[in-house]
Amino acid sequence: MSDYIGKEFLIWLWHKSETMEGRYRFQDEIIHIWIDDHVVLESQYGDARESRLSKGEPSISPEAAMALYEGKKVKECKLRVEFGVEKVATFTVKGHTLQISALKMPVILLENDEEIFIERLHWLTRIDNLMGTLFEDFVRERLDAERWKERKFEIIQWIQKKKAAWHGS
Repeated sequence: MSDYIGKEFLIWLWHKSETMEGRYRFQDEIIHIWIDDHVVLESQYGDARESRLSKGEPSISPEAAMALYEGKKVKECKLRVEFGVEKVATFTVKGHTLQISALKMPVILLENDEEIFIERLHWLTRIDNLMGTLFEDFVRERLDAERWKERKFEIIQWIQKKKAAWHGS
């Protein structure tokens, strides 16, 4: 996969999660997904090529707003997904490969090893399906020239609003 496609996908996902208050329809239910407590943005040029933001809510920080405004792309980020009450998964996604790492699955309250194994496989499959579905939605939109033009405009406005909120117009 081209490096920029994965990074575009993560900015698209970030934008959707903030503008839709984290809500996303997945497999006939509403889940919540957003950037959690870690995001790394990078530039292809300049001296300050990388911005590492962590702790709290870095995605809504002034540093994140400025990095996006400067044209930095998401190199990696930690996502938090809520599949309902007490069913929370967190994981890191790399922008250049969309590889998932540091996966923390929802708490499994089973005692039988076989049942625990099956439940873990269920969550691995569910998270993999979620990321596949999100990426398919992105690609569908990205390949539709008119829809992508509109989405790009929305993303640019979103970035400008984030910057203005922290730095003035």
